[in-house]
Amino acid sequence: MQERRKSSGPLDGIEQLDDDLESSLGEITNVGSPTPMLPMVYLSTETKGKKFSKEMILHIKHSVLFACAAECFTTCCVPHWAHTSTGINLSATILNIIGPFLEGIAFTLQNSTAQEDWKRACRYFRSVFLGVFTSYCFMVDHAGDLAGRNGFLAPLYILSTMCYASVAFMLGQQLLKWSIENRRFPRHLPPVIHLWNFLLLFSGIIVLIALVGPKGFVRDPKDAHFLGTILVNEALELIVGMIMSCGGIFLSMYIGYGKYEGTVDWGAWRCNTSSVIFLVLAYALSYFLPNAVQNVIVAKFVSSFCGSLSCFSTAISTTMILAQTNQKQLALISFGVTATTALIFIPYLSK
Repeated sequence: MQERRKSSGPLDGIEQLDDDLESSLGEITNVGSPTPMLPMVYLSTETKGKKFSKEMILHIKHSVLFACAAECFTTCCVPHWAHTSTGINLSATILNIIGPFLEGIAFTLQNSTAQEDWKRACRYFRSVFLGVFTSYCFMVDHAGDLAGRNGFLAPLYILSTMCYASVAFMLGQQLLKWSIENRRFPRHLPPVIHLWNFLLLFSGIIVLIALVGPKGFVRDPKDAHFLGTILVNEALELIVGMIMSCGGIFLSMYIGYGKYEGTVDWGAWRCNTSSVIFLVLAYALSYFLPNAVQNVIVAKFVSSFCGSLSCFSTAISTTMILAQTNQKQLALISFGVTATTALIFIPYLSK
């Protein structure tokens, strides 16, 4: 989608935001339009003329804020639900479906608003926050758990999760389009600095509660984790998870680097495959060193680092974008590659 104008500040272009939102919907839904921007973070296209050091500081700041906020939310604010008869972890599975729904909303907003600051925020939300929020390697790991109960349940779980996530992405798109068309979406977007302040405040409050609040806020008190021989408290465990999530996100930006508009996103595939390989290696380590499962570094490496390295919502969104731009054959290939890769690793994760 071509830019109508470049704004020099966070408040520029607010008065005509509503017109830009409505006119942009036609461009998004037009199958003949250029392929929309994929959820990648490109530093060189955001603020031309600024020093690289300042741009890098902003890049790190925004990535860390979104990654830490997502880690705090998924670790401390999500209840544990499980389906008794099948053993399916409903909590994490629902996150993998809600993530693409939010991706659809952010994708539509990114392509609708004329404010460059909010376009940038949407890109970081999609690539960083949802990179931590969703987890491809969890889906594969959990399918390995389910394979021990029923051989057919594992592939069914993977395919159904991906299908539900694809539908959720389209629902997110349609919801925001409907809101814009019916004037239900706010006409004036606030300065984006409020978003960064909220993320910082939210993460700080969660860490403070983990530090002085009741036990069980971060993890089940029965699941003790150690750093060597030292028992790790919940606040430190949360901070280790935040560091691991940030590390996984930055590594995913390196492994997944590339432009894949109009084709299969091999960058996301490399990230997803790498995350599962790291997961298999971590489980192999725990096989030879049984006490490693109680080490907080190993535990957070599996749950936070590998989960953040994977790009589940990106894989779903790029597949659906291909389908919506009349490239259905490539969309099927993209879906098939993502699903087949997951199925290949199930035997290595079956317990």
